[in-house]
Amino acid sequence: MTTGIHCPRCGAADMHVVYTRKGYGVVRRRRKCTRCGYRTTTFERSIECRDRGEGSISVTMIASAVTELAKSVGIMRQIACQYEHERDNESKGG
Repeated sequence: MTTGIHCPRCGAADMHVVYTRKGYGVVRRRRKCTRCGYRTTTFERSIECRDRGEGSISVTMIASAVTELAKSVGIMRQIACQYEHERDNESKGG
């Protein structure tokens, strides 16, 4: 399965989903670049938008959901960077 996600290393347009795990309201996907082989993990969370009776979703609701998602992504990136840094230090013996 390929997606529209771009590789953070080489910028290739598609990344192959190696496996998917679901749990605790989050979908975790391990992805591999089809060009350079770089692997990364994405975390996906569904967002529920409540209907206000008119059958439409307000721009404010969408903006709020995107803001919350961006916060989650930022936290996940920090965790991933810290993990990679610690892993690199361990492999170097330090």
